[in-house]
Amino acid sequence: IYVPLTAPGDLVTIEARGDRGRIIDLLEKSAARADPACRHFGVCGGCAFQHLARAEEARWKGALIADAL
Repeated sequence: IYVPLTAPGDLVTIEARGDRGRIIDLLEKSAARADPACRHFGVCGGCAFQHLARAEEARWKGALIADAL
């Protein structure tokens, strides 16, 4: 299930609808999570990955490139 705004290792309660879900409660933050810099994060939808720590974002983007190659 894809759950937007989660980070790898987060422990969450979700509401699932098909193959997507939404966070109901963030029970435990993972080390991959960071505090978003923008107070509008999660509301406006402009920046999708502010909740990830820089190292996790770089790892994830690197994996996307490696998978594409």
